[in-house]
Amino acid sequence: MGFLFASVVLYLVFATRERWDPVHPVVWYTPFIILYSFSAVFIHHRGHYKLDHPDEVSLIGFLAVSSGLIGISVVDWWIESGSKWVPKVNISLDKISLLVSFYGVLVLSLIYMGYVYASGVSSKPDLLRSDIIYLGVLYGVVNTFSLLTIVRSVMRRGQVPVLPVVITIATFLAVVLVLGQRNPILRYFIGVTLILYGFGILEKWQVYTVGISILVSIPLMGLAKAYVLSGKLGELNESLPLSILTGEFRSAGRNMDTLLSRAGEWEYRHGGTVITDVLRGVVPAPIHKFQNPTNWFRNELHPELASKGMGPGFTFAGEGFINFGYIGVVVWFFLVSILIVYLYKHRKSSLLLYITYVSSVPIFIYSLRADIANILSPVLKHVVVPLLMLGGLSTIVKRYVCPTLDGIHSRSITGDDLPG
Repeated sequence: MGFLFASVVLYLVFATRERWDPVHPVVWYTPFIILYSFSAVFIHHRGHYKLDHPDEVSLIGFLAVSSGLIGISVVDWWIESGSKWVPKVNISLDKISLLVSFYGVLVLSLIYMGYVYASGVSSKPDLLRSDIIYLGVLYGVVNTFSLLTIVRSVMRRGQVPVLPVVITIATFLAVVLVLGQRNPILRYFIGVTLILYGFGILEKWQVYTVGISILVSIPLMGLAKAYVLSGKLGELNESLPLSILTGEFRSAGRNMDTLLSRAGEWEYRHGGTVITDVLRGVVPAPIHKFQNPTNWFRNELHPELASKGMGPGFTFAGEGFINFGYIGVVVWFFLVSILIVYLYKHRKSSLLLYITYVSSVPIFIYSLRADIANILSPVLKHVVVPLLMLGGLSTIVKRYVCPTLDGIHSRSITGDDLPG
C-alpha cells in the first residue's frame, strides 16, 4: 500500500501546482490512473479479492502514476500554446448543416437500437458477438455533434440548447437499457461538464460534484445494463464504494496480475503492438479485424470469455509492459502524455481541436483499461472524421445552397472566443 500512498501524495502536489483546474490533464487524468492501477490492490488487501502479485502490480501502478505526472508536466512546459505545429485545418460550420447532421445521425442511432431489439439479441454478449455491434459508432458521432451544438449555442447566445441536450441524454439512457453500454452517457456528461466549466457556467466545486456523481452512477447504471434485452436487473453485492472499486476500476490491476502470473505464455513485443494499434484504429473492423493488445489478451489468455462474446478488457500500462517490461510502462505514459497535452495546449486554436479535446477526455480515461487502439479509433471515427465531414457539408451548403448562411469559422476563432 506504500506505492498507493506515494501516488496519492504525488497527485496532491502536482494538482495543487495546477490550482486544481479540472481541464488540466494532471488534474483529471491522474486520479483515474490511480483508480485503475490500485483498485485491485486495495480490495486485495481488504480481503475482497486475491492477487498473485500485489507488490508488482503496485510497483507498476506507481510507475504509471509518476511517469504520467512527470510526462504531462514536462510536455506541458515543452509545448508552447500556439506553436507552428498546430495543423491549419479550417472548418466552417453553419447552423442548418449542424442540426441536420445531428438529428440525422440521432435518427439512425435510434433505428439501429430498434433493429438490435427486434433482432432477437437477448444480452450484451450476444450483441458483442454479432457484426451489428460496429454500428455503435453512431453514438460516438451523436456525442460529438451534440457537444458541438452546445458550444455553438453558448458562443452565440450564451445559453445551453435544452432540446438537443435532453434528447441526447434520453437516447443515451436508452442505450444503457437496451444495448447495455454505459460509455456513451458517461462520455456525454463529462464533455458537457467540461464545456460548461470552460465557459464559466459551472464553478470548480460543481465540476467536482458532477465528477463524484458520475463515479457513483457507474455501478448503479450497471444494474440496469441491457435490461430491455434480458428482462433482468442486476444486484449490488457489496457496498456502493466497494462496488465502484470491484467493478469498472478493478479490471486494469487484475489484468496486470494475469500478465505477471502467466508470463511464460507470452513474449515481449518490442514495440510491435503500436503497429497493430494504428491499423486497428484506422482500418474499419468490418474490412479487417487487426488484433490489438486488448483482443490478444482476451483471445489468448481468456478464450473461455472470448467464446461467449465477453472480455476482461486490458490495461494501458500492461501494453507497455508486454513491449518493454517495466520501462515500457514509463514509455507508454510518456507517449500518451504528449498526445493529451498537445490537444490541451492547442484546444483554443480551432473549433476542431477544442471539440476533439473535450470529446477525447473520457476516451483517454477509458483507454487505461485498454490500449492505444482504443484511443486512436474513437478519436478518429467518433470525432475527427465526423467533424471534417460536417465541415465539408457546411461548405457545400454555404457555397451552393444558401450563400447567405452565417457560420462559425474555426480559423477566425481566437482564444477570446473559445473557453479556457
